[in-house]
Amino acid sequence: MRMKKNKVGLIGYGYWGPVLLRNFHNSNDFEVLKVCDHNPDKLAAISNISPNIKICNNHNDILKDSNIDTVVITTQASTHYDIVKESLEHNKNVFVEKPLTLSSENAIDIIKINHKKKLKIMVDHTYLFTQQYKKLKKIIENKELGNILHYHSTRADFGLFQKDANILWHLFYHDAYILLDLFGKEKIKTIKASGSSHILDKVADTAYASIKYESGLTVEVLVNMLFPEKERKVIVTGDKKILYWDDTIEDKLKIYNKSAFFDKESDTFKYGIKKESEKVPIPQIEALKTEIDYFADCIHENTVPMNDENSAYQVIQLIENTESALNSD
Repeated sequence: MRMKKNKVGLIGYGYWGPVLLRNFHNSNDFEVLKVCDHNPDKLAAISNISPNIKICNNHNDILKDSNIDTVVITTQASTHYDIVKESLEHNKNVFVEKPLTLSSENAIDIIKINHKKKLKIMVDHTYLFTQQYKKLKKIIENKELGNILHYHSTRADFGLFQKDANILWHLFYHDAYILLDLFGKEKIKTIKASGSSHILDKVADTAYASIKYESGLTVEVLVNMLFPEKERKVIVTGDKKILYWDDTIEDKLKIYNKSAFFDKESDTFKYGIKKESEKVPIPQIEALKTEIDYFADCIHENTVPMNDENSAYQVIQLIENTESALNSD
């Protein structure tokens, strides 16, 4: 814990706001001074968390408060650009729920502003801070799976439907930053995508994306907001083993000792298969706590977060390219 806590104002108290408030409030490095939301009914519950947290319904009350060092933004995606920009103009650090903006053009503007301001911007790329993802990345980097052949992801649930952003910005976004973190040095060859709008016209709530890299690596991502139950599954197939990540169950990571290749000499397929799967032990640490601790380190040590505005810009570019493929389908 630092001697002086970083003072926080939180803007938006909808779906993700209470989760962020709990984590920032419980942090040894931050102190939440104010929470803002247009809905007074939502704000009524905040006194149960702490009587010292003030509430307001105008986000300018937070931006103009000289006691506040950092603004936490968890509003509708279409508002992020304006509020992030205003926060920087008022010399506040920013922690913003994904996405940073809904266009690469606006993301570039944020990058230019902060190049002069030199404040800390962190975009909430939560999965990068889960213990299961950290272990998955280490397994891949250590070549335990061999050469990676294929990445498959399914992210599905019922809702939450949004008017201002389609499912690529909602669910595919997670795979976008994971793919960039794992395979960002590799060059993408092609992107194909298809999707449909069922609840709101022209706002896709189901989509499928197929990405091919010049190295031969292939990726397929299925996202769906019409499932009755939540699914969060990633399968990474190497030429030696397969890693299975199901984020909805207790044993989240498993490794399967399964492989195959075609033997030209005998003109047959050959398999290396062990029926037993190997459970990968994972420490039980909340990802947001880890992420917020890391944000505090970046502020106090004056280092650049790995999930800063430049990283977010790359994610936005990948989503826009996928969205272009979807719209041309």
